[in-house]
Amino acid sequence: TPYVCYASKPNSLAIRADGRVGKCTVHLNDNRNTIGNLSLNGSVNIDKNKMDLWMRGFENNDSSTLICSAKSLPQLEKKHQHLIDVKEVG
Repeated sequence: TPYVCYASKPNSLAIRADGRVGKCTVHLNDNRNTIGNLSLNGSVNIDKNKMDLWMRGFENNDSSTLICSAKSLPQLEKKHQHLIDVKEVG
């Protein structure tokens, strides 16, 4: 089984102490890594456009991108922010 970085996986999120949600625990100062935030009511808001940057390896099945999405992370296109509210499961 080839290696897939946790940041490339759809179900992996990094929750920062200030409530920001990211994908990578290395590129903490890169704005593209802040993909959302925790709201005061406990829900998670995800910017779909930013999440798509990290998920592109699954879209095109590119093993080098799956190994490290951050290496070739494209610039974020100027689109309207599209937030997804992730509800608590359980």
